[in-house]
Amino acid sequence: MTDRQKAVLKSCPTPKDLLVTLNHQALEKKYVAIRTVADAYNTGYLKLNELKKIYSEETPHLLIETWLIQLALFFDIPLEEGRVRELAWLIYDDMHFLNIAEMTLLFTRIKKGYYGKFYNRIDPSEILSWCREYRRERGMYVSKLP
Repeated sequence: MTDRQKAVLKSCPTPKDLLVTLNHQALEKKYVAIRTVADAYNTGYLKLNELKKIYSEETPHLLIETWLIQLALFFDIPLEEGRVRELAWLIYDDMHFLNIAEMTLLFTRIKKGYYGKFYNRIDPSEILSWCREYRRERGMYVSKLP
């Protein structure tokens, strides 16, 4: 375990502590100045796959679920628990290498309609396509790094 991972575990000894600490409001406030993929990438903050190493396989999925639930509340869209859980697993599968700042930027952009509009329902395939679009943007940035 890296020193950074140990520090996270020390400040948040349980997954519940982590989820309370890294709630969407706290993350949006912490990363309010981040506007670009480069800014988010360069924070070097904790990655989703590191959460799996620190806590359990379920922890990053639970964090993604909280963001999806927040989206549903934000857009006043009914949601099904099973659908949210499965979508969180699919997002993690495609985006496990992102850091928390990048995930916050992604979900903030989704709220702002950056990738498209919600039509009074959560469409998993649409959200996954928005994740892929963010991943392409990130890939273009990363490919230009020395």
